[in-house]
Amino acid sequence: MTRTLVLICLLSVSAATIAVAADEKPTSLFDGKDLNGWTVRGGTATYKVDDGTIVGTTVEGSPNTFLCTDKDYGNFELEFDVKCDPALNSGCQIRSHVAHEEMEFEYDGKTKKIKAGTVYGYQCEVANA
Repeated sequence: MTRTLVLICLLSVSAATIAVAADEKPTSLFDGKDLNGWTVRGGTATYKVDDGTIVGTTVEGSPNTFLCTDKDYGNFELEFDVKCDPALNSGCQIRSHVAHEEMEFEYDGKTKKIKAGTVYGYQCEVANA
C-alpha cells in the first residue's frame, strides 16, 4: 500500500529525496529547478525554488500549508536540510493522506473532525532547541 510523501516547509528546505516505487529505479523527487510533480495543499503559504532550494514562506493567520508529491511512493529515503525561523516550527510528514471529504474519528475519548482537503498523517517535527 503506498502513501503520498508530504513535505511541510515553513522557511527553506534543500531536498535530496530519493523515492523507489515497486520494482522501479530510484527517482529524485526534486530537480533543484522547479516544483513540477508537487502540489500545495491546505493554507496559503507560498513555495518557490530559489538557487536550487525549496523556499516556503508562511502567511500570518494561514492554517498549515503542505507541499505534497503528486505521486504515491512506497519505499523512499528522505534527506533534507532545514533552515527554520527561531519563532516558528516546521516539519515533514510522510505516508500522509488528504481527506477527500469531511471525516470524524475518536481520539482521547473525544470526537475529532477533519475537513475535506486536510492533509493528515505521520509528522516529524523540526523545532529550534
